[in-house]
Amino acid sequence: MIGVSIGRMKIKNLGQLEKGSCHEYIGFGFVGPLGHFWYEGLDKFIKMRLQLRPKTARFVAAKVAMDGLIFGPFDLFVFFTYMGFCTGKNVAQVKEDVKRDFLPALIVEGGIWPSFRLQISDMFR
Repeated sequence: MIGVSIGRMKIKNLGQLEKGSCHEYIGFGFVGPLGHFWYEGLDKFIKMRLQLRPKTARFVAAKVAMDGLIFGPFDLFVFFTYMGFCTGKNVAQVKEDVKRDFLPALIVEGGIWPSFRLQISDMFR
């Protein structure tokens, strides 16, 4: 992953990255590490504080619910923000996109993502 990201980096003018590379860097620098620590911490919290056993229906349901209610909105906000900047929009345009698209996307995500997560969790149980 690191090699691919570095290999695809194209320098234009003293450190300006090509816009297409933005997606790779946000995944490598933000989504990957943050997602890793979020899910590790979420597992620990559910095991220790909620005292649920891993790989049970209650554990999976708690994890999906907490992920959707806590991390989901934050992740979606970051997604809309970096997508706007990666496509060359300015701050005002990104703000307008977030205002317009965030809530509808969050509602759709809240209806689709939990059922997908539950199906994936069943596969690994």
